[in-house]
Amino acid sequence: MKYEPLLVIHESITEYEQLLDHIKDPYSTGGYHCFIRIDGHIIYMAPSNRTIRASYPSSFNKESINNSVDPFSYHVCLETPLNTPYTSLSHSGYTIHQYTSLGYIYTRLDVKPDRVVLHKDIDLSGEVMDPRSFDFRKFWESLPLDNRNIKLIDLGF
Repeated sequence: MKYEPLLVIHESITEYEQLLDHIKDPYSTGGYHCFIRIDGHIIYMAPSNRTIRASYPSSFNKESINNSVDPFSYHVCLETPLNTPYTSLSHSGYTIHQYTSLGYIYTRLDVKPDRVVLHKDIDLSGEVMDPRSFDFRKFWESLPLDNRNIKLIDLGF
C-alpha cells in the first residue's frame, strides 16, 4: 500500500556531538534525514529517498508499513535547548531560527499540512515524549518568505 508522505518532527534530547556519535555508530538503528541546530543551521544527514528508522513502532491514522511510518516519512530532528534535563517534560522552546529552517525544509517537500506530525503523536510504544515544546503556531507563522538566511550543511553520510 502507498501512503502520502509525512514530515515527522523529532527532538535530539542529547547534545549535537552525542547525536552524531550515535548516528555514526555502525550498530545504530536510528537516524534522521536532517538535523536543525539551535542557530538554525540545517545539517543534511541522509538523502530524502532513503528510509530512516526513527519511529518504530508507529502509526498515523492507522497508516503504517510493518508497524512503522518510516517508509513514507521524512524525519527532521530539532536540537534540544541547552541545559535541558533529559527527564524534563518541557523546556524553553525552540528558536525562531529552528522554526524558520524547518519551514524551509517543509516548503521543499511534497507534504500536506495535515501530515506534519510530532514523533510523540505517532509513537505506539507510549515511551516517546519528543519534541517536548513544539509550537505549531510558531512553525506555520515562520514559513520563510525568502531563504537568504538559511545555512545548509551536507554531511554526506
